[in-house]
Amino acid sequence: MSAGIGMSLNEGCLERMRRGITPLQPIRGDKYSGIAFLTRNGIINERDEEGGFIDKVIQKAISRAPSVAESQAAIGGVDYIDSQPKFIEKSKIGPFAIAGDVKIVNRDELSKKYPYLLGSDIRLCAGLIGGSSDPAEGLATVIKEVRGRFALIVLTTDGVFACKDPRGFNSLVIARNEKGYCAVCSESLALGAAFDDDKTEILREVYPSEIIQVKSTGFQSLKRLPSPGLVMCPFSVGYGQGPASIFEDIDIGFARTNMGATLAQKYGVPAQKVFPFPLSGNSAEEGYAEESRMPHINVWEYHSLGRSYLRGTEQERRERGRDKYSPIQWVLKKYKTFIGVDDSIVEGNQFLARIFLLHALLSKFHPLDGERGIHIRIACPPKVNGCPLEAPEHPTERLFAASRSKEEMRKELKVKSLEFNTIDDFVEAILNAQSEKRKTENPITSKNLCLCCFERGEDLIKKYLQY
Repeated sequence: MSAGIGMSLNEGCLERMRRGITPLQPIRGDKYSGIAFLTRNGIINERDEEGGFIDKVIQKAISRAPSVAESQAAIGGVDYIDSQPKFIEKSKIGPFAIAGDVKIVNRDELSKKYPYLLGSDIRLCAGLIGGSSDPAEGLATVIKEVRGRFALIVLTTDGVFACKDPRGFNSLVIARNEKGYCAVCSESLALGAAFDDDKTEILREVYPSEIIQVKSTGFQSLKRLPSPGLVMCPFSVGYGQGPASIFEDIDIGFARTNMGATLAQKYGVPAQKVFPFPLSGNSAEEGYAEESRMPHINVWEYHSLGRSYLRGTEQERRERGRDKYSPIQWVLKKYKTFIGVDDSIVEGNQFLARIFLLHALLSKFHPLDGERGIHIRIACPPKVNGCPLEAPEHPTERLFAASRSKEEMRKELKVKSLEFNTIDDFVEAILNAQSEKRKTENPITSKNLCLCCFERGEDLIKKYLQY
């Protein structure tokens, strides 16, 4: 999982990029960050190769080239495994930088056709773009040749350009502020942070197969290639994106609150308190607490270490899941029956690291009380199919639910009960979170949601990427 942001404006570009990238890092890629600036001296690209936050990158850029403080166009990227933006010094369109979110599934096919294209997925896209003399034509080549998901932002000496894959799997949203300056980003919440939320207008998503240019006076749709139709990733609604974001007019936090409310309606049980697994479980827990009228409490002190899901290896994910929480022990001393709400169970690293600690502390504080225990409610349906578009990938054999029944999972987690939203309830929660305008004008339906990771035996590539 990674993300990009790009903007073109006549003032304050440096500070607005800093403010936009800062909230992206914890949710989309907390290991690497970088910015490319268009200055009077050309494109200046600065990345943190060692891991770190964006303030460090900006200071390095200013010390290297003071002219970045006066730049009027820039793009930025965050990633969990590789540094962004990538800078291409020589190409047919001249020097350019590229950032964004991309996962290619037809690399073997592309390698045969373009044997000189090497490196990461985003670098391969850069090679295709740089083979054209015009940025829009280069992005059109990516749309025609690449199978997978991508939301790309490119900075050339002509400005900022962006495009999305033909299916529109992930978000790439356009916004403007009160002065008419425009920006594009993988998360709408970052645009609110960059432009000030009360002065930001979300215009729309970049359409599938569309190429746009972002200008200080607005944005221009340059080209829209054929698309087989919108297919969104609903797991990005249930987990991937920040709760303050909007994806295709669906309010992410509202959708998760709906999911929690449905869990309370269908699987409510008596308990003293309900708690979330922060941060991605917060919205679903709020929906559960409101619907059930059960008092909410925190049992975790959350350390801002970012998401365990983003780590590249199973061991790293397990360690991150273990290290980012500390139990609030007075809560566990005072109360003995809980409902814990989370967004999803993928490999189970977070649950295996944390739930057994809660069990141990409850046993310590209430050793003779047979009523003590925890019920678990999960907003997303069980993930039973590995997704070829995920980065990092979580193969089917590693998915906690893929080889276990619900009762087997409950016993392994040693919880009193375990329930997930059904696929139908999950879909309904998402669709009900659309804006009222979207519900009446071109509404999202279940046909626009890829549910392959929740349905055994589905092949996403055959179903959606053979066009």
